[in-house]
Amino acid sequence: MRGSITISARTCARGAILAAMLAASAAGGAAAQDAKATVVKLATATLNDAQHEWLKRFAAAIEKNSNGRLKGEVFPASQLGAIPRMIEGTQLGSIQIFISPPEFFVGVDQRFELLSAAGLAADERHAVRIVSDPQFAKAFLAVGANKGLIGVGLFAAGSDTLTFEKVPAETMPVHVHLLVECGIHIIECLNLEELAAARVRSFVFVAAPLKIRGATGAPLQPLALV
Repeated sequence: MRGSITISARTCARGAILAAMLAASAAGGAAAQDAKATVVKLATATLNDAQHEWLKRFAAAIEKNSNGRLKGEVFPASQLGAIPRMIEGTQLGSIQIFISPPEFFVGVDQRFELLSAAGLAADERHAVRIVSDPQFAKAFLAVGANKGLIGVGLFAAGSDTLTFEKVPAETMPVHVHLLVECGIHIIECLNLEELAAARVRSFVFVAAPLKIRGATGAPLQPLALV
């Protein structure tokens, strides 16, 4: 089971992939746009996915709930820097909201890897129960408190499509961002049920693609050596 972490400043903080919403402990950092509105920067490394969509909706909620005193500006696709830089920016207060899979926060605290443990949830409903449990949420969202990050909520999200896109997608923006801009390889339709059932959390992964030079994609034989 995987997750994503969102980070935001106290000025706007409120309370199968998991996502944890964290708030920067620094109250400052939002630049004043004018006398009536303060800019709240919302950042993520992805584009046109659940994280990006969540940020857009949260930005709209910020403006509505603050009666226009706060103005949310969304920066997807790592526009505010690489993931480590965005985490640092949130800790320092220059970014008010940041969302990312929790394991990317391992440099802040290794316990953020918890939500990625294989076999943690039996199914999607179990995952929702986990993130909805008040005691678990309180404990997990407090993990980064001593490092300048305060948790304010948890949500469950995921994709039931075969491709990493919001279809139809003629330009395939998510593929372009992951493959071209970030150099991240995509593997779709992995069958991890047996590994999860056996609670195998560590193994050597071997990917054996077809020997096609210059291809942008090819079938492969995935192997888990346990």
